[in-house]
Amino acid sequence: RIIPCIAPHAPYSCSDETLKTVLGFAQKKDIPIQIHVSETKHEFNQSLKDFSKTPVKRLKDLGLLEHPSLLAHCVHLTDDDIKILAASKATPVYNPESNMKLGVGATRIRNLLDSGVRVAIGTDGPASNNDLSLFKEMDAGTKLQKLVSANNTEMTATEALRMATIDGAKALGLEDKIGSLEVGKLADIAILDLQLPHMQPLHNLASQLVYSATGAEVHSVICHGKVLLQNRKATTVSASDLFEKISEYRKRVQL
Repeated sequence: RIIPCIAPHAPYSCSDETLKTVLGFAQKKDIPIQIHVSETKHEFNQSLKDFSKTPVKRLKDLGLLEHPSLLAHCVHLTDDDIKILAASKATPVYNPESNMKLGVGATRIRNLLDSGVRVAIGTDGPASNNDLSLFKEMDAGTKLQKLVSANNTEMTATEALRMATIDGAKALGLEDKIGSLEVGKLADIAILDLQLPHMQPLHNLASQLVYSATGAEVHSVICHGKVLLQNRKATTVSASDLFEKISEYRKRVQL
């Protein structure tokens, strides 16, 4: 179930030569590319100064956007950047909680969606986010868009749910296997307990999953037909043993 990719950090930390090498390797191995793009205003301005191009335009000119790529963040985009993305094979990945924690800004989700750009949703990672809950990303990400636009329909719960499921699968090139419950796809299923105070009353399932769920409601998980979590208990690892190892590791690496 592990599918590799190649992940150069970001345009500002990679030379043109490095990025061309990355593209060649990705094409040869037929694997996707992951890269952080236009996360901060400083990065955006530095690219204009050093290359006279936005980070997105530079990646386009190097050919990376003609290869399936995941572009994390995409906070600072011009209208031309959005047009480039709409005509590319790249998928911006919205990381709202990380963007808020680091204070870098908010991705222009409505502009991207209205321009026909597929958008996925992610967490960035524990170094800039602490938790890795896609439920919390959907909630925070939808509300952030409403806030910055002063428009409570700027991003909907249904759109957030789609970003976290089928559009995420499409971004990874796995829509024929995962992302939705359909005949012929892998049996990847998360089962949630809705009989909880904060999940009731249930008027609209999409809204409840996005605005009320945190991830703690998941009581069973099936991956490729194999039960990995049953009634909130892991079936393949010992949680207590794992937490003990994590604690030991934290003590070793703590500064």
